[in-house]
Amino acid sequence: MTYHFQDGDTKTPASFLNELEAQSTPILGNVLIYIRLVFKNLTRVPNEADVLNAANALLDAKIRRARDLVTQKLSDPVSIQDVIYQKIDNNSYIISFGFQISNVTISKDTQLRNGTYSLIQNTINSLLNNILNVKNAPVFVFPQANYTFNGTEIVANSEYVFVEGDTKWTPSGFLYAVLNISGLSTLTTPAAQTDPPVHVVLRPTVQAQNTTTVGNSAWILGIIIPCSIVIILIPCWILLCCLLCGCCAGLRRRYNRRRSYNVQYATRNGLF
Repeated sequence: MTYHFQDGDTKTPASFLNELEAQSTPILGNVLIYIRLVFKNLTRVPNEADVLNAANALLDAKIRRARDLVTQKLSDPVSIQDVIYQKIDNNSYIISFGFQISNVTISKDTQLRNGTYSLIQNTINSLLNNILNVKNAPVFVFPQANYTFNGTEIVANSEYVFVEGDTKWTPSGFLYAVLNISGLSTLTTPAAQTDPPVHVVLRPTVQAQNTTTVGNSAWILGIIIPCSIVIILIPCWILLCCLLCGCCAGLRRRYNRRRSYNVQYATRNGLF
């Protein structure tokens, strides 16, 4: 244990104690949760009306409709926006949800705040199971969201990409309908509870991190590849220089011998 002494009244806390006290004092803030379901490489992209009709018919109003913000418990997120449909290109589109939890106790200390992140992740898992998983099915644990804290509120971004593959749970009525109109399901009626009716893989990505990763990858490759080429070519350049030096030295010696011969030959001819 280390004790810190400084000039001043011994009854007055030192500055570092004040700083520790400020960091340990929690604040009341908000939690914003944004969920993006990304469907890529589709044979056909449904229009906005079909997706919103499926959401209105098969999702709970607490999830698909914006509600008034009131004081809620951490387990009771409030939808702050209607379901949003966004077409990316001719083969991809996004379905977005937004939620808010008010008056959440948030610690300024990162380690203490991790406990709050765990509670938020449980809430996100509950929301995603309500949206994507069939009722009364085993709870599926989704990958961790991306959390940021700006001093007053926590923002949780969750982006999940759907591609063809094997699903790990039985899709909900809403997800089944969306997959069906997206061309990812060839069935016209939901399958049994034990067998998934579609073949879909859910892969978590975070948009900001994904963009950064792609940029960093390109930047790293742009440096590594030229450096590798240079490193590989260095021995070749050295060998080539040695060969050139040897050739130049040989030519110089040959030239000197020939010049000496010419001088001697000219001298002898002059004597005669």
